[in-house]
Amino acid sequence: SWRDDSGDFLTNGSVIWVVNYLDRVIQQYISFVTIYDKTDNRFFFH
Repeated sequence: SWRDDSGDFLTNGSVIWVVNYLDRVIQQYISFVTIYDKTDNRFFFH
């Protein structure tokens, strides 16, 4: 659960969940951008 015993959303657990979620989104975005890089370098941002 992303809630701790106090029910506080802003806990270390939720922070870790958010970081993991953002990391997954960023990795998917990087993969998407990399695919476009193969066809048009303008789509790739270093």
